[in-house]
Amino acid sequence: MEHTFALWYNIYKYRNVGERVFAMAKGTPTYVLNLKLETEPFQDHIFDKRFEIGRKLYNSVLNVAQKRYCEMVKTKSWRENQKNIADIYNSEKDHNKAEVLCRPYFKIRKDLLKKHGCTNTRFMKLLKLCSITIRKTWIPTPARR
Repeated sequence: MEHTFALWYNIYKYRNVGERVFAMAKGTPTYVLNLKLETEPFQDHIFDKRFEIGRKLYNSVLNVAQKRYCEMVKTKSWRENQKNIADIYNSEKDHNKAEVLCRPYFKIRKDLLKKHGCTNTRFMKLLKLCSITIRKTWIPTPARR
């Protein structure tokens, strides 16, 4: 089996305060470098197993995240807050002024995300818990071989 790894190099646009904006601008070039990896047959099994573990971890965390998000979106407070933000952006022509007016609603949104467990730290804790469980059950230790 042949494994190919791709290295992605994305050029992101930066705000003047140095924050990275994850939505890339249109027309921003993306470069891919594909490298062929020569492996032995026993290494193929290891790679396949590790990639399968990574896929299952990703899917399990994604499943939990989607469930949490769907439950949060169903709440009345979330819908009202999102409606208020949309109304401000629709009524204001100046984008900067709209952002200033929406700051209290952004804080409410952040608090709701935290309350329902939809933050990066909560997902990282969940990922760590899942990886410990998988490590105990799927990855053989010298005593189990």
